[in-house]
Amino acid sequence: MKFAITHILICIAILLIGTNYSFGQNVSPRYHKIIPEKSTQPSPAPVFEHIISGIESGNVSGFANYFSKQIYISLNSGERGYYSSNQAFYVLQNYFNMYKPIDFRVSTRLINSLTPYCAGKLIYGFRGIKESVQVYIGLSWTNDNWEISQITFN
Repeated sequence: MKFAITHILICIAILLIGTNYSFGQNVSPRYHKIIPEKSTQPSPAPVFEHIISGIESGNVSGFANYFSKQIYISLNSGERGYYSSNQAFYVLQNYFNMYKPIDFRVSTRLINSLTPYCAGKLIYGFRGIKESVQVYIGLSWTNDNWEISQITFN
């Protein structure tokens, strides 16, 4: 019995020593996320202005050059998923052809962030009736440019 207790205490001591040793180790740099300095990035405000203008007019060409290679789109018409920039252009163009934008009011805009976003309310005409939808646009810093990573109309 005395041998079993001694054996258990030795195992606990080894575990504690091993745990303390592992906490003191430096983590390999490859596990650190590399985040660009905010000062090297231009403000995303002009990008948002082009996007807002394009949404107000229903002109996807006005902001399609900001699409990332893979962009998440979620629409109140039921379409949602990841699309290539080319597919995203046609998905949004079809959306604006069916849901004609009348007015777009921005309610929130966060530009001093590594993940800036803009949100607002789009009023559109659908079959002669005015309706509205909440809009969310998320940007990401990729390839030294601000790119649209997400657009949601819900």
